[in-house]
Amino acid sequence: MNVNVSWLMRRAVMLLDEDLAEISEAEVFGDMGMELGRLVDDLVAEGAAKTMREADSGDIDETRSLCGDHRVTASGMQLELKVPDDFLRLVEFRMSDWSRGLTDWREPQAVMHGYSLPGLRLEHRPDGRYLIAEGTRPGATVVSAQYLPVPQVKDDGRDRTVWIPRSLVTRTARTIATMAREIITT
Repeated sequence: MNVNVSWLMRRAVMLLDEDLAEISEAEVFGDMGMELGRLVDDLVAEGAAKTMREADSGDIDETRSLCGDHRVTASGMQLELKVPDDFLRLVEFRMSDWSRGLTDWREPQAVMHGYSLPGLRLEHRPDGRYLIAEGTRPGATVVSAQYLPVPQVKDDGRDRTVWIPRSLVTRTARTIATMAREIITT
């Protein structure tokens, strides 16, 4: 969901137990050039990314679909799927011949009955990053491929927003507040 950055900032400042009116009067903490409001604003994308990376897959209620260029290797037991530039983390990946989806990176464990148990890895190549799914059978298809994007603050001239799964919005505000508190108190 697209979340208004000023709402996230207000929420984080409230969690810091500060008053927005006082902050708008430019009360300065630590670095003489850094106002608390600006500090919190600067932490929005980083705090959202930290929250999304650390969340359990069961806590995530909104994702983006991985789709696009993929190829099956000659043996048919490995699928390579190019991930978009905004790929932050995998939430779920499942092939049609797998009994369940995977939510984390796991190397294939053993070869049984002519194919390896499911495993995933992210491979970096000169032309981009690829999700490699091993332990599939020839003819299998992708059933589910869900990911979270790198959070980016977007400004449409009227509002500044950042995309965060709905279930992680409040947790993101807490993360931003914690990060700001650590900076202020060190």
